[in-house]
Amino acid sequence: MSTAPEPAHVVDPGTDRCSCGSDHDHGPTGNDIVHALGRGFAILSLLTPLLALVLFAACLVATPTSAGVLFLGIGLGLAHLALMLVAGAVGAKKGPAMTASPWFLVGRVAIEELLRLLVALIALVTLSWQWRGALGLWIGVGAMLVWAILATVQLASSRRRIARPSDWSKETVLSVLDGGISVRRAMTVRFVDIAGLFLFQLGACTLVTAAPIMTVATIVLSIASGLSTLIVQSLSPARRKNSPWVFAPCAIGVVTAALAVAFVLAPGVAALS
Repeated sequence: MSTAPEPAHVVDPGTDRCSCGSDHDHGPTGNDIVHALGRGFAILSLLTPLLALVLFAACLVATPTSAGVLFLGIGLGLAHLALMLVAGAVGAKKGPAMTASPWFLVGRVAIEELLRLLVALIALVTLSWQWRGALGLWIGVGAMLVWAILATVQLASSRRRIARPSDWSKETVLSVLDGGISVRRAMTVRFVDIAGLFLFQLGACTLVTAAPIMTVATIVLSIASGLSTLIVQSLSPARRKNSPWVFAPCAIGVVTAALAVAFVLAPGVAALS
């Protein structure tokens, strides 16, 4: 039996036929996916701060006179980040069954939104002369900036890590191959998730500050977003790539921001002008 290595398959650009004599499509190789992921992470690491900058500029239409509210929002974002790290540590200790539990999700979301309410109440007490719409919006801007920095750092780190042989890079490539989706679609879904997160932070903070009772609504919306993620994770790779649940978190972010604009920001800006 011969042990000579099989010659590499090369596609002739003139005939689109493989060197093995077959006209079949071999699909992307692992090396192709590594290069495509590297480009994708690089592009997203530029688009993410650009999106945050665009949203930041759009929020200038309603700015409070005190910059302290921005720091309250940054504190909220850092508190949410700390809670996420604690939840991840608990999930790692208890196992996948814990992180996949809807009750674990509900508890985490409730704490997140109560923290949002606490920061909103602090802003309302300490800056009572400010318009509530502007206060809530810029609390959201501060929280959004924290997540924008985190997402950008993660994407830049992923770009470096994917090029180095490691268990993480191997698992990432295999997940793309097993999922049967293109790298472009995977990167698009990632960017859409980031955009949805930014919009939710802006909208939820605005709604809760304008009317603290809206904390109930933001809890429901945030739970719905988390449940859609759990549903996607429970699907097989073949079903996951075409599931509309993939875009549910972004849709919820858009709805939350639209509610904030329709019921708080647009009437307030019109009254001020």
